[in-house]
Amino acid sequence: MGSSMTLRAIIRLIITVALGFALILGGNISRNVTSIHGMGEENAAGAEQTASASRELASLAEQLQLAVSGFRLEQGPGGHG
Repeated sequence: MGSSMTLRAIIRLIITVALGFALILGGNISRNVTSIHGMGEENAAGAEQTASASRELASLAEQLQLAVSGFRLEQGPGGHG
């Protein structure tokens, strides 16, 4: 009977250690998923800022084109600018 109790104690210890590892790994996975989610949100925010800046730049380019459209270059003697 003595060895039987020892075997049960070893099995309980193995189960306890396995559950401990599962909790640790589960916590790490949860933190990693949360971290990845946060990075995804930051990336989306950065993409929106880039798109907004791009739209603003296009608008400024259009305004500049309209502002200089009234100017004309006259050719100098010999056809050079």
